[in-house]
Amino acid sequence: MSLRTLLAPLFLIASVSVAAGQPTGDTNSANWIMPGCLGTSNDFRKGVCFGEVGGLLAVGELLPSEQRFCPPARATHTQSVQVVVAYIQQNPARMHELFVDLAIEALRRAWPC
Repeated sequence: MSLRTLLAPLFLIASVSVAAGQPTGDTNSANWIMPGCLGTSNDFRKGVCFGEVGGLLAVGELLPSEQRFCPPARATHTQSVQVVVAYIQQNPARMHELFVDLAIEALRRAWPC
């Protein structure tokens, strides 16, 4: 088992746990996380965005088949965030939904297995 496989769940748990500890709004929604992805919010939200996407990248090939995605070997973390941001911006009526669900959809559409 690779180090990436072992650490991925910890990244997801840490990012969700930290976000859940913040008092304003639904901290798991795209509404709350997207300003961090766009760099229009504080560093904490930026960390949540990059942490969520990074956690997903670490487990993308291990997710259930209906959620699985396979990024190219040379895809960068920043490129992955850009994929997620573009998808969510194309679906503004869904901003109230869980960021992680929309991110999985975005990454799966961009990089199906």
